Amino acid sequence: MGKLYHYQCNSCKNQFEFTKGPMMAGHVVHCQDCGKEQVLAPDDLPIELWGYHSFDFEWEPELSDNEGKLITAKIRPCTCGGCFSLKASPRCLECHSLDITKDDSLEILID
Repeated sequence: MGKLYHYQCNSCKNQFEFTKGPMMAGHVVHCQDCGKEQVLAPDDLPIELWGYHSFDFEWEPELSDNEGKLITAKIRPCTCGGCFSLKASPRCLECHSLDITKDDSLEILID
C-alpha cells in the first residue's frame, strides 16, 4: 500500500499532495528536481529495485547511487530534465522548494 501525504510550502504557501510507496497500479516515482509525480507500471520497475519499494528499506550505497539511472532507463526523464526516483524528497510543485511542512492529520493509505 502507498501513502498520500499533504504538505504546505513555507516559501509560497502552496498546498500539495505527495504519494509514496507501491500501489496496485504501480510504483510512484517523483522527479528529483521539480517534484512531478508519475506511476511506474509494475513490470517497468527495474529488477535491481525489486524489494526496495516498501517504506522501511535500507539502500545499499551502490543501489542508491544508480537508482535514478535505472528508472530513467525504463522511462523518459521528466519534462524539466530531472530524473524520477522512488526516494525523491517531497518538494513544492509550484516553486520547487524543499522548505515544506507536512500535515500529519492528513496521512491516507492508498492502494
